Parts: sequence; structure tokens; C-alpha cells
Amino acid sequence: MVLLWGVNRLIRKLAAALSGYSGLVYPISGESGEAATQARISAALAPDDVWHFDDGDTQGFLVVTPAYSALIIRGTQVTTAFSIDDITRNFKTKLVGWVGRGKAHAGYAEGLGAVWSEVLPHLKRAPRPIYVGGHSLGGVTVTLAAALFDFDACYTFGAPKPGDDEFWQNLLCPVYRFCHAWDIAPTWPPPFMGFSQGGERWQISRPGRVVQRRAYPWELLPLPIGPLRVLDHRTDEYTRKLETEDPGDLRRRRSGRGRR
Repeated sequence: MVLLWGVNRLIRKLAAALSGYSGLVYPISGESGEAATQARISAALAPDDVWHFDDGDTQGFLVVTPAYSALIIRGTQVTTAFSIDDITRNFKTKLVGWVGRGKAHAGYAEGLGAVWSEVLPHLKRAPRPIYVGGHSLGGVTVTLAAALFDFDACYTFGAPKPGDDEFWQNLLCPVYRFCHAWDIAPTWPPPFMGFSQGGERWQISRPGRVVQRRAYPWELLPLPIGPLRVLDHRTDEYTRKLETEDPGDLRRRRSGRGRR
């Protein structure tokens, strides 16, 4: 029990860090372009080494800290520096061949393919452990990457579905999939299109409790009326609640695929 509590505490601590990185990678109001965004990120993470990439409308960075390396990919740009390419990528829902017999979302595979040949050599040189994370579109993109490189773990926050059932059998590392309250993004694309969720689901309730299971209905009040499901998707909500640690949150209720 003590060992399990320690493992869950480490998962929670790393989730808070990678969620923070996943919010940091987005552009903010007033920035003049991607170079300005990259400069802000490098300044915020100094003195850690940061390598940036931006190709085919897929952006992110690799940071090397004294404790670990982390690859972060940006999610859909909506509120600042709106990207129509990000929006349309979500709707390219054809299932295409991926690793093994699994199939992946065509748009998300396209996004990762735009940068993977550039990213991979940097990953091979990065010191271990190496984690990968992302929010929204970034989260589903890094899940695809987890089938191509043996990261030590993959952390996603409000990530859509990356592929079909067999896709999840080909991942090379554990996937910790965090979902806040009634966040709508993890329900996309709908099941009738052949997509499924997997990995280990961690639920963040609206009051901020974090458990490895689906939330009980009373933990998700108020009900998802109007824009609440969109507001529940905000990256700052994930980070703020993951950073507020309550030892009672860290119990693992059940493992498994935790579909949604």
C-alpha cells in the first residue's frame, strides 16, 4: 500500500509538471509570432536547455531538466493565434494504418508526421528518463508518438481519441490519461466512427480531487450545461488542480483501459 501510494504520488507530481508545460507551449495575447512564443518559453524554463520545433503547423519543445527530459506538443490554437489547420486536422477522421495492426486518426497522424523526423534524433540524444505530454490536440499527438518511441511514460490532458482498439496494443510506454470534469474533447471522435480511448484514466473532479477511476456523478456537479464542457477543457484548470495536492486523492481505484 505504501509503495502504491508512492507510485501514484509520482504520477501526480509528473502530471502537474507536464500539464504546466502543456499550457506554457501555447502562444499568449500580444506575442508577435512563433519566435516570440519560443523566446518566452525559453526564458520561463531557464536555466534548463530547451529545443523548439515548428513545422507543418505542429509546434512544441523538448526540455532537459536535471531530473528528466520532456517532449511537449501544442494543442489546438483557438483563443490566441487561431489556427484553422488545427481545427481541420481534428476533422480528418479517416482511420489509417499505424504501428502493427492498429489504425490511427489521419489528421493526428499527419500532425505528428510533420515533425517526427526532426524530433526523433533529439529524443535519441536526450538523457533518461524521457516523458512526453500534451493538452488537447497535443495530447492525442503525443499518444501516437508513444507507439514510435519508448518514452518512460506519456501524460495527456483532455486528449481526443487517437485510433481504434488495436492501436492501444502497440504503445511502448504507459499512458496516463487525465480528464477534467465534463471535458468534451476526450469524447471525440464518437465511438460509431471506430475510435476508442485507452491507457490509464485519471479523473479530475470539478472540486479538484484526482483519482484513478471515473468520477462519481456528484463529483462533477454542476451538470454540463451550455459552455461548461468547453470550459472544463482549459489547460489552466488541469494544471491548477493537479498542483493542489491532497494525499487522499492518490488512491488508485481500478486500472484498465477506462474507455470513454
